[in-house]
Amino acid sequence: TAGVDFVNANVYVAGDSFVPAAQVVVREGVRVGFVGVGGALPHQDVQAMEQKAHVVADIEIRDAIQSVEAAIEKMGDVDVVVVLSDLDREDEVTLVQAVSQVDVVIGTRTNKRVTPVAGALLLGTEPQGKSVGYVVLDVVEQKVVKHRVLSAFVTETIGEDPTVKKLIDGFYTRVAESPELQMTGTPRFVGYDLEKQVASGHNGYMGAQVCAGCHVAEHADWKTTPHAHAFRRLLQQQKHVQP
Repeated sequence: TAGVDFVNANVYVAGDSFVPAAQVVVREGVRVGFVGVGGALPHQDVQAMEQKAHVVADIEIRDAIQSVEAAIEKMGDVDVVVVLSDLDREDEVTLVQAVSQVDVVIGTRTNKRVTPVAGALLLGTEPQGKSVGYVVLDVVEQKVVKHRVLSAFVTETIGEDPTVKKLIDGFYTRVAESPELQMTGTPRFVGYDLEKQVASGHNGYMGAQVCAGCHVAEHADWKTTPHAHAFRRLLQQQKHVQP
């Protein structure tokens, strides 16, 4: 989706749409309309974020079908409609069954590569940017008659975009330094016995700050070692908080 800005048709903040609902991009004479649509947060994410009310204050998620229909109508004449989706797959199926103009849905909540539904293509994404995917569409008279979906897994031989890397590194540095931001992410091992023990305080771990109360010098020395930053590394590897 090179050249496409952030778009969203159904998420409003304090009653206003904070980004455009859609955008039209012309490639080789083909007008492609991109519409963004978001879904409700998973239950565990809502519970975590409600502890920091300002994070979710005044956010309204409107009906996806009505919002996409309105965005398509406003775009006018386009050859292909692509929905950039953060809906669950079941809701994406309902969307393409209700809105016949949609040709492609690129979803963030499934890694299933291709699912044809009601004449549309539902595409998934690999988690944590493990691969770069692209779809080649043959369009005849505003109808997709043929498609190819390809992906290239990211390796060290594929160079990183320095601007994007700087933004992502900066994001995770902020998260690693802020307990408040860490609370907005979903722990990777929800439901596992060990995490339940940690959450309930029954595993006996008290934390570095408790140790510092009696061992000031030792705590100061420890803070200069890699051990003091072990959680930061773990956090960056798990990526349980998404930019």
